[in-house]
Amino acid sequence: MARETLNKIFDENGFPAHTTGISSLFAIHMTQDNSISNAKHFAVNDDKLSRKLFNYLLENSILMIVPENLHGAISYAHTESDISRLISLIERFVKENR
Repeated sequence: MARETLNKIFDENGFPAHTTGISSLFAIHMTQDNSISNAKHFAVNDDKLSRKLFNYLLENSILMIVPENLHGAISYAHTESDISRLISLIERFVKENR
């Protein structure tokens, strides 16, 4: 659900990002290409924008893994409020950086 919501935010704001993942794992790819299917797609990732989002989330007490290729996980320990906060922060970042 969070991946779909983030992709909708990216699309509606014309923001060059796309979210992929499986089960509770997700990744945010800073690229206009929505057909991410192999390692070659990482070559076109906007590392500078990815690091900027990484730092923004970290400043707001959310840790993602690997600044240039943002990866995260949602677990049973996360509440609906935690997930909503993550989505809201990313949406704010998107609107400030489009």
